[in-house]
Amino acid sequence: MDESRTKSRAIEGRGSRASATSAADNCEPKKQTRSAKPPAIVAAAVTFKALSDETRLRILQLLGSSEKELCACDIEEQFSLTQPTISHHMKILRGAGLVSAEKRGAWVYYSVEAAGERALSAAESLTAPVAARPKLSRQTAQKRKKPVALR
Repeated sequence: MDESRTKSRAIEGRGSRASATSAADNCEPKKQTRSAKPPAIVAAAVTFKALSDETRLRILQLLGSSEKELCACDIEEQFSLTQPTISHHMKILRGAGLVSAEKRGAWVYYSVEAAGERALSAAESLTAPVAARPKLSRQTAQKRKKPVALR
């Protein structure tokens, strides 16, 4: 059997699949454009990531409850973690704008920023015991009890 016949049989054997493939081959790929991320959403994501670790929340709470800025060594004493681990957590908290740092000689002193105080307050209100949360109005409570109809 000659070569041209073999090629024509191979193409015939494909049937509609060959035309679908050739149509797909002729299409130009669409340029993907990503919408710009709103800065507020990006900042919120960075803050939530910083607050997503229990140790960082405890460090933030420790700094928030302190009347003065704390030395890195003071923070280390409160946790059973090594200095590099504490430094890593502090880097993330600083990057999120929740704490500030000031180097004095060999030591770094940390304090809570206003954003850190707001984040700590929000985290505490989210985790408040049910009894401490404000009561819902009767109307709001009834709306929440209604079953949601699925379509």
